[in-house]
Amino acid sequence: MKSRINFDYTRGIFWQMLWLDWNFEEYCTYINEPKHLVNPVRNLKIFEFFPLELVTMTPFWLIPLFWWPIALWHALQGDSIMSERIVTFFLGIIMWSFLEYALHRFVFHSED
Repeated sequence: MKSRINFDYTRGIFWQMLWLDWNFEEYCTYINEPKHLVNPVRNLKIFEFFPLELVTMTPFWLIPLFWWPIALWHALQGDSIMSERIVTFFLGIIMWSFLEYALHRFVFHSED
């Protein structure tokens, strides 16, 4: 199927996608095609507004580096036994990782 979707990749694509009149098949084709082949030199720009664009590309290690100390501090602030709090902390990390994977796999990137 030949796509009629043409974006200006030098600008943010959020508003371009929002106002585009496309059907479900065209949407699925666009979502599943590799974007690094379209724009190999740089990442896609999602927003025109720089502060919003700045928070769209986060290195994978920055999220745990920021949130794990906060979560561990909250886990240590309580009336329960220390081992119970540590187990709860690690179960929370495992459950959140699974939930994030499931949301991205089955909700954000599903086609049906």
